[in-house]
Amino acid sequence: MYRFAVVAGLLVCACLFAPSARANGVATCTSGNVEGLGMFYCSSAWAWAVPAQVSSSTLVLTCIQSGVTAGVQNMATCAYAGKSRWVKRSALTGTELVGYCAQDQMTPWEACDAPNGKEGWLRASDAFGTTTSPPVSEPPASTPPPSGTYSVTLNWSAVTQTVTGTGTTISTYRIEYGIGNFNTIANTASTSITLTNLAAGTWQFRITAISSSDGAGTPSQAVTQTIGSTSGGGTTTPPPTTSWMVARNGTASTRTVYEAVLPSAGTTMVRGNTEGSIAVGRTCGNEVFKQGTDSYREVTEGEVTLASPSYTGRKHVAVCTQQ
Repeated sequence: MYRFAVVAGLLVCACLFAPSARANGVATCTSGNVEGLGMFYCSSAWAWAVPAQVSSSTLVLTCIQSGVTAGVQNMATCAYAGKSRWVKRSALTGTELVGYCAQDQMTPWEACDAPNGKEGWLRASDAFGTTTSPPVSEPPASTPPPSGTYSVTLNWSAVTQTVTGTGTTISTYRIEYGIGNFNTIANTASTSITLTNLAAGTWQFRITAISSSDGAGTPSQAVTQTIGSTSGGGTTTPPPTTSWMVARNGTASTRTVYEAVLPSAGTTMVRGNTEGSIAVGRTCGNEVFKQGTDSYREVTEGEVTLASPSYTGRKHVAVCTQQ
């Protein structure tokens, strides 16, 4: 895993996670022996990929329930009725319904097993179209920042791998910044950039690595910098913030996720049911409880590959480490 180390009094941590893109992710199964079986037969081996990364031999989740129409609706409509199945993409017709993830900000290899219309069904012809290569996220429109006379120089380490350890080549780094927002965009192929003509105020910055083959990674953790202090006339450097990430688990790229529950005594929460897994390096929240030297911290449900749709809406925790 590679992270950005940004100087000039700033500390930014980020990774190029599994490729993300503007297109909806398609539900796939990495197990080769479940063709014709339902969604839950794929268990933790199911994932999301952008359409361009799904080959003709990849198993794709389809729905054979004639009463289901394309659009955003929970996949349980087919799964619990035993009407979902896995078929090779090459066996699809253009009118068959394909399971997809409607939440574009999720990276393709994360499950989108969540409520509130974040998963649904799309016709195969709409899901795959004629795209032949993974799309690259285009920078959004840039808004000129408040003008001034100050500047900030950012430096970071080059990203060479995805979070799964696959080598990748970065075509550009996108810097998003602003006062109270990220409305201003700058791009560079270098690992350093100087942002000039900044007005006095508290600015925030984040960086996204973009690969021509793998798409855009997850933006770095945002940091702030106050410049143009009226008392000193120079740059004020805040202390670096402490961040927590999902701890590495040997050579595995994921860590087990548990439900945090109260014991019979009803006091401090403890580790409960195993609910799924989360990619190593994901950002952790507040500590929920400690077990030995392990810090179990909150993780975002949308970043967890859940073993069952019934696990949604619970307090999810994983072992995290300080960065």
